[in-house]
Amino acid sequence: MPVGTIGKHRNSSSIEYARSIRRNVSPRQWKKPVKLFILIVLITAVLASALVFWVIRRPFPRYRGQFQMSGLGTEVEIFRDSDGVPHIFADSMEDVMFAQGFVHAQDRFWQMEFWRRTGQGRLSEVFGEDLLTTDMYLRTLGFAEVAAREYERLEEPYKSWLDSYARGVNGYISERRPGQLGLEFAVLGLIGTELEIEPWTGVHSLTWAKMMALDLSQNMSREARNLRIIRDGGQQLLNAFISEYREDMPVIVSPEELENFRRQWGVDPRQFLNDDGSAGPAEEISLYSGFQGIGSNNWAVSGSLSRSGSALISNDMHLGVQMPSIWYEIGMHINPSSPSGEEYDVRGYSFAGVPGIISGQNRHIAWGITNVGGDVQDYSLEKIDPGNRNRYLDEEGNWKTMTLRDEVIRVRDRDEPVFLTVRSTDRGPVVSDLPFLSDLGSYDISPDEQFPRRVAPGLFPSPGLLSGPQPCSGR
Repeated sequence: MPVGTIGKHRNSSSIEYARSIRRNVSPRQWKKPVKLFILIVLITAVLASALVFWVIRRPFPRYRGQFQMSGLGTEVEIFRDSDGVPHIFADSMEDVMFAQGFVHAQDRFWQMEFWRRTGQGRLSEVFGEDLLTTDMYLRTLGFAEVAAREYERLEEPYKSWLDSYARGVNGYISERRPGQLGLEFAVLGLIGTELEIEPWTGVHSLTWAKMMALDLSQNMSREARNLRIIRDGGQQLLNAFISEYREDMPVIVSPEELENFRRQWGVDPRQFLNDDGSAGPAEEISLYSGFQGIGSNNWAVSGSLSRSGSALISNDMHLGVQMPSIWYEIGMHINPSSPSGEEYDVRGYSFAGVPGIISGQNRHIAWGITNVGGDVQDYSLEKIDPGNRNRYLDEEGNWKTMTLRDEVIRVRDRDEPVFLTVRSTDRGPVVSDLPFLSDLGSYDISPDEQFPRRVAPGLFPSPGLLSGPQPCSGR
C-alpha cells in the first residue's frame, strides 16, 4: 500500500470516478447546503432558548399594578423593599391576613403545595412509588384528620384569620394554570405530570403546623430505643442506661465532656476559645469549620448593659438549609388611621402556608423561639385480644374496640391505588402495623420492675410477663 493512504487499496477506475465528481461539482454548490444547515441550527437554538426563557419567566409574579380581588374589606397596599421583602398595609386584620396569603402564593406556591401534600400523605401522587412508605407513615399519623377537627373547634378571631388567609391564597391561584404558579409545576408538566391545584383551606395551614411540630420533635427514636432496651434487659437496665444528671455535677461543661464531644463529632470546641479560656468570636464558627449540629440558641441583654440603652435579642432557630428557605420575611401593618381601631405593626419571619409571623418584632418588643427538644412523643404497648386483633385492653382492664380508618393512597404510574387501614387506640394510631416499624410490635419481656407500671399486674398472664404480639401505638 502506498505511503500516506489509510484503508483498503482502491483500483484506478474508482479513483477516476471520484475525480470526475469533484470536477463536476463547484464550491458554490457545496456551500449552499452548509449554509442552510447552519441557519436551521441557529433558528432551532433561538426557538429553544425562547421556549426555555418563556417556561422560566412564565411563573414570575407581577409586582406592579393593581389587582381586583373579591373578599377584601377595603383597599390594601403592598410595597416591596430593595430586598424584595413585601410590606402589607391594610385597615383590618382580616385584610392583612388576606394579603399575606396572596403574597405567599405569589412567591412560594410550589413550596406550599409540596408542604400541603406532605402533611396529607399525598407525595406518591406526584413522585411515585419511592415515597409510598412516607405517605403510609404520614397517613397513619393522621395529621390532616386531626387538623380538620381542630379547625372546627377553633375560636374567633383565629378561625376568621385562617379563612381570610386562605381566601388570599385562592385569590391568586384560582385564575392561573399550574405552570404559572411555579417553575416546578412547569417542569412536572413537561414530563407528563399535570397537577390539579385544589383550593387552599385553613385546615391545610393547621396541618403544616403539625408537620413542623413533628419535625422539631426528635425523641421518637429514643422511645423506640428504650423499648428495645427493656425487651433485652428489663426496666433495671433502662434505669442504669439512662441516668438522670446528678445534682452535684457542674453546670459548666467539664474537660472530660469536651473530650467526649471531640471524639463523637470530630471537632474540639475548645479551639474556638481565647487563650484565657473566654469565648471566641462567633464568626469563627462557620459553616466551613466542619462543626455540625451547633443547635438552636437565643439570648437577651438588658438595656442597662447595652451601648444604646435598648435591650438586645439574638435568636438562631437553626432549621435545615433548603431552597427555597423555610422562612419567608414579611412586614404586616394595619394603618394607624384605620377605622377598625386595631393596632398591628409587625415585621419578621413566617412560614409560607401559615398566617402570621413566627419570630419578629413590633413597635414594643422583639421575640424569638428555640426548640427545647423536650419529651413530647410516647410509644405505648397495647395488649391485644388473642381472638380479635382489633380489640385492646384499656387502662380499666376492659377489652375495647379500636377505631379503624381506611386510607386510599394513589401512586403515580400505578393503575390501582394502595389501600391502608389505620388502627387507633385511645393512646394514638398503631404505628407497628407499618412494615418499617413492625419490630416494635412483638415483645417477650420479663422486666425486673413491672412495665408498664401504670397497668395492674393482674392484667398479664403471669406477673411481670408481657407476651404475644403487642402493637405499638404512638402519638
